[in-house]
Amino acid sequence: MRIGFYLKNSLIKSVIVSVLIAAVVTLLEWFNNPSGIFHDNNGTHWSFVMDTFSSWWWPLMLCLVLINVFVNILHTSKGNKVDD
Repeated sequence: MRIGFYLKNSLIKSVIVSVLIAAVVTLLEWFNNPSGIFHDNNGTHWSFVMDTFSSWWWPLMLCLVLINVFVNILHTSKGNKVDD
């Protein structure tokens, strides 16, 4: 089995999807602005924005990579072989 192929393919998909989801959640939190921690009269507090983004991005990416690798291996093991 070609684990490298599955990992590379899954990593690309997972990074794209997790960046999009984390960006949407961060943007929604910025608009919601609970307790004024994301922005105030002085502007945006980028440290809170980046903390929120990274706290969503890393766990999502790791989970999506594992799910994608598993699905790719399962899919190819059922007869849909990947050409070398």
